[in-house]
Amino acid sequence: MTISTFLDRMRQQKLQEIEKRQRVHPLAALRERQAEAPEVLDWREALNSRQRPALVAELKARSPAQQNVANPDWPGIVKEYEAGGAAAVSVLTDESYFGGSLDLLEQVSQRTMLPRLHKEFILGEYQLREGRLRGASAALILVYYFSEKELREIVNCCVEIGVTAVVECSLREELPRALAINPDVLLLNNRPIAALPAEPQRGYLQGTIETT
Repeated sequence: MTISTFLDRMRQQKLQEIEKRQRVHPLAALRERQAEAPEVLDWREALNSRQRPALVAELKARSPAQQNVANPDWPGIVKEYEAGGAAAVSVLTDESYFGGSLDLLEQVSQRTMLPRLHKEFILGEYQLREGRLRGASAALILVYYFSEKELREIVNCCVEIGVTAVVECSLREELPRALAINPDVLLLNNRPIAALPAEPQRGYLQGTIETT
């Protein structure tokens, strides 16, 4: 399965999920509830304040390329991440492929003071507000889904809601769009999301950015 096929499939699935949830909890209702959202923890500060590389630890029950994690003790795992020196936590909330949920994000938010990344196939404001209400400090924004104009708009929406936009590129052709909006956080994915284990020496974005 190519990355485009997988991401297009996920886009359609997410649109259906959002439509279903909006029938129960309209966007207007989520906007009205924003005052209930937990305190925002500064994602950038958590990563930049350390005098050493900052580790973002992830909670993921399964993926298209890995077997399920049997009966994960998420509260215990989060505490282990904290004890191990993690600077932040990434929480997968997609259920169909990754075994996550918004409930998991909320549970993690209640059990740790580490900033939380809402890792999801986010398409717009509705999902951003859902994540914020469940305790997200940051939201993953996949450049693949957006034109430059749309990307700027959703990043501005993140600012309005109070979460850090973590802008991710998985393909080389996405990078100019990401750089054009000068994101606070830019994430370069070394492999397609649906691929087998990554090969660092053969990254999709290899040679695109030079560092000194």
